[in-house]
Amino acid sequence: MVITRLLPLSFILAATIPQSASAQGLTADWAGNTFGAAIQGPALGGAISINDLVRLRDLGGISLSPDGLKIAFPVYQAIPETNNYVQKWFVVRTDGSAPPEAIALDGGQPISTDIHGLPYSYVFPAYARWSPDGKRIAIRRLAEGRIELWLVELDSGRVAQVPTGPAQVTSFAWATNSTLLFHTGLNVAKFEASVANEADHGWLLDRRVQLYASRVKPTPPNCDRQPEAPGCESQTRAYDVGGQVRAASEREDAQYSHLLDSTATAQRRANATGTTVRAAAIDPRMEDKDMPMRQMRIEAPTKKECGDPRCIGMYIHDYGWLPDEKSIWFYKLESSLERADGAPRDMSGFYVWNVSTGKVRTIFRQPGVLDDCHVHGEAAICIEEAAKTPRRVISINLKSGKTHVLADPNPAFATKKYPRVREIVLKDDEGNIGFAQVIYPNDYISGKRYPVGRHLRRPVGVNYDGR
Repeated sequence: MVITRLLPLSFILAATIPQSASAQGLTADWAGNTFGAAIQGPALGGAISINDLVRLRDLGGISLSPDGLKIAFPVYQAIPETNNYVQKWFVVRTDGSAPPEAIALDGGQPISTDIHGLPYSYVFPAYARWSPDGKRIAIRRLAEGRIELWLVELDSGRVAQVPTGPAQVTSFAWATNSTLLFHTGLNVAKFEASVANEADHGWLLDRRVQLYASRVKPTPPNCDRQPEAPGCESQTRAYDVGGQVRAASEREDAQYSHLLDSTATAQRRANATGTTVRAAAIDPRMEDKDMPMRQMRIEAPTKKECGDPRCIGMYIHDYGWLPDEKSIWFYKLESSLERADGAPRDMSGFYVWNVSTGKVRTIFRQPGVLDDCHVHGEAAICIEEAAKTPRRVISINLKSGKTHVLADPNPAFATKKYPRVREIVLKDDEGNIGFAQVIYPNDYISGKRYPVGRHLRRPVGVNYDGR
């Protein structure tokens, strides 16, 4: 079975597309043209079918270039005939002046998530990392069971594989314009050899063995947590572009975790005068909890809370200073019921708080999900998953609130006939509020009894233990 990201149902919510497909240029199938005629994608027109959903093209994470002029992102699509995927990486200008351009590299297979060494049916978004000068990007690539590291030179289009050795590449970050640091984890061949050797005497039924698995045997370790486990080659290494891979210096090894945390994130939360902003728990005792009620506030040099109700919520995703260093942007999941905590998280809002005046402006608010937002100049670049719309990249003007589509890998869905959908609000035994959509058959007949299926979707920003 193809392991795919859980298919989102939010794009079949009962709502209308803000503009026509032709008005936003959605008819250009740039992803389909890159994949080629041999890769069948969602069909144009007609009712949405299971085949359309299986062949839905999904977006990974978006990575903003240092100058803010471009973003890089992957697009992948399942191919049921071969039980695998096709994946490509693209770069598009943030001003929307040209369609996305493909990188001359087969993206390999999406890197799925493992839990206890077993594949989990969710693909976390993959991200590129730009060199500080914006001339190169680095990406991970899964091919023939091995996670590799590749470099792409944007001006020439040249691609080159980093000689990382046999172990899987688990993370990577640029130290300088020409030095790329990376961390390795499991050497799959060495682990499998150790399992085969242990089999001669019998496997120890310890925490490596998941008794509910279809085949009981030791599963691969998490080398970040168990670096001494058989097959783990956990180490930080360095690659000087055009040179050789070497062991990272003590200084490089020490700074690696800070590079992974992204200095850009820390910088955008402190302006030039050192004034820092944070979405802080309203009750300090709840600060370490997963989802406390939070409020936007200035932390230093003096504390100042945003008193507007829009600055409060349980699902504030991200925030930072605007270039004027007087206003703060933030976005969150929130409630169509106007609940302060944001439940049932069926809407998204993007706001700007002027710290000097205390005023808050609503930039964007509508049903669906905003995710992975990056602000440059007077625009926010985000992934939107909204009514009748699979994930796509949009630009939001921070003055007017107008949106512009930068990359829609599924233009065929704008031509589809959608079924009737009814949203219902749910409450569990502990009083937690959620929502669901009842999706009617295309040929629904009132009064006729139909079987009911269930679809679970991992909510953005919420821990999910699979139950």
